[in-house]
Amino acid sequence: MANLKDFFNKVSNNNKIFTAEVIGEMSGNEYQQNEKAIFHQLKNLGIPRQSQLSGNPDVIYVHSYTKADGTQVKAHYRSRNGSSMTGTAANFNNSNANNFTLYGSVSKDDNGLNVNAISDYLLGMFNDYKSIEDPLNAAAYTLGSFLTNYIEMKDADTHGADKYFHARANYNAAQQGIVGSVIAKMISDLREWTDNYRNINEKGYDSAFSLKDINEDQQANEEGRELGRRFPTSSAYEKLKYLMPKGFPERYKRK
Repeated sequence: MANLKDFFNKVSNNNKIFTAEVIGEMSGNEYQQNEKAIFHQLKNLGIPRQSQLSGNPDVIYVHSYTKADGTQVKAHYRSRNGSSMTGTAANFNNSNANNFTLYGSVSKDDNGLNVNAISDYLLGMFNDYKSIEDPLNAAAYTLGSFLTNYIEMKDADTHGADKYFHARANYNAAQQGIVGSVIAKMISDLREWTDNYRNINEKGYDSAFSLKDINEDQQANEEGRELGRRFPTSSAYEKLKYLMPKGFPERYKRK
């Protein structure tokens, strides 16, 4: 674990440490108010879980309290020695940043940290916690996504289009957070298992041919889930159009 005790947030001008749980519980307004400070911490330290800080001698747990002016301060962790911008904190950079990761890697461009990548990272993290907080909603959305894509796949009636619709169902589900992604994998695995049974026992396909088809479908499913988690706000068309075969219906493009 990185040296936490000297961390100082130059944006919020304090040594408070945002945890993944705290960010996940923020309202939209709270997140906007703290967004720049969160980005600064992400770039220089990372986003730890509470379990990674609990009992760590380099941080101090501050219980919730009320200021003299009546302002409520939520419980949080802070670095033990990060009381000024001198010393180690002033020299923090990506080369010695902590390897805390919750949702995925944060990419960079020639100018440094990619802001869009950070936004996707944090929104993905937020979606993970929202899906865990309300798994029934994530499950309902995922089931609806699979049903919609199945109906549209049948309506498209285009050879090879199944790969796109399979990937899109997984993509849309994964954008809802970790619960949607897990349920999507379960549905996809079950569907491919039943498809393999039907290919061999009902359609008379050779087992090797059926296995090849199933593996290609599973690859599309996995790619859809991975891209959906990496890009929680991008359209499926934008990221999955490479899976569209020739003759793909125009009505289903850019959806």
